[in-house]
Amino acid sequence: MPALSLPEALFILALSDEKLKVHHVVEVPFSYGFNGAILAELALRGKIGLKPKGKVVLLNADLCADDVLDGVLTRIVSLDHSAKVHYWIENLSGRYRKTQKLMSGYLLQKGVFKIDESQKLIWAVPFQTDAVSVNAPAKYLIKQELRQALLTEEPPSDFDLALLYLVYTCSMMFLVFTRDEQKFASRRLESLVRGKEIVSPLTDALEIIKITTVSAALLALAK
Repeated sequence: MPALSLPEALFILALSDEKLKVHHVVEVPFSYGFNGAILAELALRGKIGLKPKGKVVLLNADLCADDVLDGVLTRIVSLDHSAKVHYWIENLSGRYRKTQKLMSGYLLQKGVFKIDESQKLIWAVPFQTDAVSVNAPAKYLIKQELRQALLTEEPPSDFDLALLYLVYTCSMMFLVFTRDEQKFASRRLESLVRGKEIVSPLTDALEIIKITTVSAALLALAK
């Protein structure tokens, strides 16, 4: 799935099949998980890491050629001290709607979906980028890859493991797996995360996602 970033793939899965809106059932956890996905993607790309106690540290300030990622990376660079993941989750939450709109336009330009005259989404378009050209819709390809990662014995890539953990965190498993598959898939995911000998930057990405879950719960309770 290298042609898509973690926040892009998560956003595609969360979108309604017909409208340019996130499924209302997952809107609250997704709003925090999306911010976690941005930070996790920066960790996977070696741009940021984590110090003890969850403090974000800058590792590489070179931009990613991605407006959403670069907007966050620039803000991390401009901060004159390291801040915890909790800080960034809360800090980015205020810009969630703006970032979501930016992401929608970006994916539309990228040809992930089309919008008809009645403003309905059309997913049945071949997914094409500079790196990938496949005669299948992007949402189908993402689901297929994630289902294969948990329902077969083939080990998932770092990207797929991080994306699956984000899907799990955002209570979005039902958007990828059937009802009878969800319990098995969730248990296998937990087993993979616990049992795999992983090293940074994946370790940092998964830790960011864990902290995102706590942040979402605390912020929701505070409302």
